[in-house]
Amino acid sequence: MANRDLTSISWFASAPYSGGYHTGVFKIDGQVPLVDMFRWQPYQTLRKASYKKFALLSTTRMLPEEDAVLWRIEITNQNNQPDTANISIDAIGFISQYGGDWQWWYPYPKMNGMVTKRDDEVEMVRKSIGSAAMAETQVDELVDGKPTGRKTTLRAPDDAQILNATKYNTTASGKTTLLVHDTETPAITGFTFKTTPDTLLTFHSGGTAQWKLPLKAGETKVIEYLMHYGNSDAVRHQLDQRLMRRANRGLLA
Repeated sequence: MANRDLTSISWFASAPYSGGYHTGVFKIDGQVPLVDMFRWQPYQTLRKASYKKFALLSTTRMLPEEDAVLWRIEITNQNNQPDTANISIDAIGFISQYGGDWQWWYPYPKMNGMVTKRDDEVEMVRKSIGSAAMAETQVDELVDGKPTGRKTTLRAPDDAQILNATKYNTTASGKTTLLVHDTETPAITGFTFKTTPDTLLTFHSGGTAQWKLPLKAGETKVIEYLMHYGNSDAVRHQLDQRLMRRANRGLLA
């Protein structure tokens, strides 16, 4: 599910892999631009937003028959003079591998590890994107998709807490590649940035890529990156091969 920011997706499910919370938001000047317009197509989602004099357009695409998601973000300077876009993108690999039968309440990872019960925590995180307020509510606890009659207080983790979840371990290769290892299951999530960031910060469940993009009046620059997921170190090989194949024609070409 595409969220109301430019890049993150939630309720990610590609059996036997399932993702928690979201895959990471796009920020400019430390702010999360909220989307003005969505367009859903069979093979991709387009999201359009603006921030000050910058026009922003993102493409998110799941690849058929491949365990991969591609992102492309266009940043256009609509000023009549040069400007600099200070960009950061969180790449969060909060993905676990699950066996057994999946029902509509399919399992997914949370801060406290693998869970089979459902509550509103993921939705609270999703709806709080772009807000500085901590999300908290009273909910009816669900087990196997069924209400139990027990009320519980939910406090949704913020993005910094999600990135620092010790359920995962992340290693970086230079400024372009992250490998996120789940400590409970064999799942590995890899990110690679075709558009090399100026800095790549590493946390437990992923990292944050940062750019300072100088833009002439009317100029557009593009950031492209991808996510692969699997259960072996072949994920790194898949990232390298994908990057090589797309090097001269764009990730989403």
